Amino acid sequence: MNASLIGLNGLDSEQLKAQLTMQAAIQKNLLKDRASRGAQESVVITAQERTEIAYASATWAHNTATVEF
Repeated sequence: MNASLIGLNGLDSEQLKAQLTMQAAIQKNLLKDRASRGAQESVVITAQERTEIAYASATWAHNTATVEF
């Protein structure tokens, strides 16, 4: 994804890593919350939502490990 599309222009590598880590953590927590509410409320979690949860988890793991340029 283009950095300008997600508002990351002008950040140095440490700022970029921190921003991406924060965004991934927020997304992961929101999706986990949605998944747990789905289990409690018998709400069907769509394939798209399961894909987003997996993507958020993978993004979190990658961004906490390293940011490559």
